[in-house]
Amino acid sequence: MNFYFEIKLLANVELTERILMNEAYAQLHTALATFKTTKVGFSFPGYSKQGLGATVRLHSDAEMLSNLLEYIENNRYLRNLRDYMSITECLSVPTDCQYITFKRKQPSLSSAKIRRLNARGRIDNKQMQVMLSDQKLLKEPFIRLKSTSTNQRYLLFIQQGKVVEEPITGDFNTYGLSKNATVPWF
Repeated sequence: MNFYFEIKLLANVELTERILMNEAYAQLHTALATFKTTKVGFSFPGYSKQGLGATVRLHSDAEMLSNLLEYIENNRYLRNLRDYMSITECLSVPTDCQYITFKRKQPSLSSAKIRRLNARGRIDNKQMQVMLSDQKLLKEPFIRLKSTSTNQRYLLFIQQGKVVEEPITGDFNTYGLSKNATVPWF
């Protein structure tokens, strides 16, 4: 993870930062699935409880990042967003950085599973409403995505871990997230 490139979203009145992040993230997720790689991690320099911010950094080795930059250049959906994005070239990670994890945070039960439990009579309507409202208590920022296989919409909650001094190696999922592996933080 010695290299990175950065995508900065340029929001306007019509296309908000959140809408742009949802669209760009969906395409980046597709790219990682296409490349079948576990060696690309994402970070969000503007992360806060209010949102992920307007910037996403992709971290990996120089060859993988070059391939991703080429994919972005040739992807018709991302090309349509190019007027709303600023993408840097592949850059070296500063030597004096710290490290951090970004991982997926999931509710204990999905809304669909809670509704199925209710339909099967395992929980009553009141219990279902309590469980659905508890599920919405996740405080982490999220991305709205749509499954290409089921067409179902879902929320991908992203939790920022603690900053550490030493990197932890590991694999990343097709969302660029990992429970344990760190990405450079600067």
